[in-house]
Amino acid sequence: FFFGLDTAVSDTDIYFMNFICVFFTAVIVLFYRQFVAVSFDSEFASLRGVNTKLFYYILVCMTALCVVATIRVVGLILVIALLTIPPYIAQGLASRLGSMMLISALFSAVFCVVGLFLSFWLNLTSGASIILVASVCFFVFSIFFRRFRG
Repeated sequence: FFFGLDTAVSDTDIYFMNFICVFFTAVIVLFYRQFVAVSFDSEFASLRGVNTKLFYYILVCMTALCVVATIRVVGLILVIALLTIPPYIAQGLASRLGSMMLISALFSAVFCVVGLFLSFWLNLTSGASIILVASVCFFVFSIFFRRFRG
């Protein structure tokens, strides 16, 4: 659980991750405006009639379930990096929150697939390989984006 191990992932874990993915996508599609309102200005959202406490707790529960779903694959220590690096990169590429979410999800998928191939070919732990790929992309993007903007 510390660094993640792809061989420890059972069929049940895969089904759980797939269910979480489909469920989260449905919740986000159905309540996208409410999540945006709560995330950026909860007081204004409350004035507009959005139940901010409910959507805040839904968001926290979704984050917790995401951590639980990915802990076996990437490990306890590396979950936070996988949850923060793709959105950081997507933030520099997107101008709207919806496109940022899609780009971030695509980066996460690419990091996982490339990291799993790397772990298989080099006989490394899957979590470390995934985060290695994500970290390299983070540093390359940071250097490129800084030069591009500056």
